[in-house]
Amino acid sequence: MILALSVISVVFNACKKEEDETPTPDDTTITITEHITSSTTWLASKTYIINGEIYVDGCTLTIEPGTTIKFGTWGSLNFGYDGNTTLVANGTADKPITFTSSATSPVAGAWDGLYFWQYTLQNSSMTHCLIDYAGTNSRGAVCLIGCKITFNNCTIKNAKTTGINCDYGTADFMSFNNNSISNCGTHAIEIYTHSIQNIGTGNTITCSSGYGIAVKDGSYNSTTSNTWKKQTVPYFINSTITIDGNLTIEAGSTFKFAAGTAMEIGYTSNTYFSAIGTTTEPITFTTSATSPAPGGWNGIIFYAYTQSNSKMDYCNVTYGGFNGNTNNANISLNDVNNMTISNCNISYSQAWGIYKNNSNFIDTGNTFSNNALGNINP
Repeated sequence: MILALSVISVVFNACKKEEDETPTPDDTTITITEHITSSTTWLASKTYIINGEIYVDGCTLTIEPGTTIKFGTWGSLNFGYDGNTTLVANGTADKPITFTSSATSPVAGAWDGLYFWQYTLQNSSMTHCLIDYAGTNSRGAVCLIGCKITFNNCTIKNAKTTGINCDYGTADFMSFNNNSISNCGTHAIEIYTHSIQNIGTGNTITCSSGYGIAVKDGSYNSTTSNTWKKQTVPYFINSTITIDGNLTIEAGSTFKFAAGTAMEIGYTSNTYFSAIGTTTEPITFTTSATSPAPGGWNGIIFYAYTQSNSKMDYCNVTYGGFNGNTNNANISLNDVNNMTISNCNISYSQAWGIYKNNSNFIDTGNTFSNNALGNINP
C-alpha cells in the first residue's frame, strides 16, 4: 500500500512539474483584428499589433502616454471614415506614443500609415508621438483627408514618400508646432495654398535636395491677417498660386517655383502683401530647377487690387520672366500704384527685371543684374 502511494506521488509530482514549465501566454501584447466602433483606451502597459486595415469610427480612441503600436506590412489605422471620430494620442516628452513597424529590421514603408478621414473631429490630437517607417508610394506616413487635427511635438521619420499629406481642400492643422520630420522619400509635407499659415513655429524639417514643403494648387483669400512662416526647408510651388486679402511672409522664407508657375497677387480683391526680409534673412523667390536658368518660372505678378502699402524689402527674386516676352519679368506690376520695392536683388530674368504696365512704385536700394531685356522697362 505504501509503495502504491509513493508511485502515485511521483507521477503526480512529475505531471505538476511539467505543467509549471508550460510558458504563460503573453498578456502584454494585444493583436487588434476587429474595427473599433465603441470608445476605448489603449494602455501603456500593453503593446498593440495591427496587421491589416483597422478602422476607428463613431467613437473616441484614447492612447495613453508611453504606449507602443506596431504594424505589419499592410497595417494601417483609419480614423473617421464612416462616423464622427476622435483620436486622443497625447504622449509626453518622457513617455512618447510610438507607431512603428513590427519587422525585426524595418525599412521605409514597412507599414501603410495613419489615415484621418473626413469624419475625424477637430478635437483630435497627436502630441509627443513618433511615427516611424510608414507610408506607401502614393500616401504619406500621416494623411489628412478632408479634416483638421492638432499635431504638436511629434516626430516623423523614415517615411516611404511624404511625411504628411494633406488631401482635399479642407485638410489642415488646428495647430502644428515643434515637430520634427526627417529622412522622407520625397517632401516632408504636402499642403494646399490656403493652409500654409497653419504650419506653425519651432518645427525642424530636413529633406534631400529638391524637396521640402510641397504647395498644391489653390488660392489664398483672407481678409484676416495671416503669416506664412519661415521653415527649415523651402516651399515648393507646383502650380500658379493666387493671393488676395492680407498676407505677410516671414523673413528668411524661401519659395521655389516649378516651370510655368507664378505668384499672382491682388487680382480679385483688395490685397495687402508684405514680404519684408532682412540683410541676414532675405526672402527668396526663385526656380525649383536643379540647374537654375533664366525663365525657370514666370515671376511675381501684382494686379490692380494690390494696396499701396504693400511692400517687398530685402527679397531675392531670380530666374523668372519665362519666355522672355517684352511684358514678362521677375516682378510685373499691372495697374499698381505706389507699392514699395526696396533693397531687393532682382536678377537672371529671361525678360525684364521689373515690368510696369500702367503702374508706378517706390524704388529704393534695389540691385539688378543679368536681366535679358533690362532692369526696368521704360
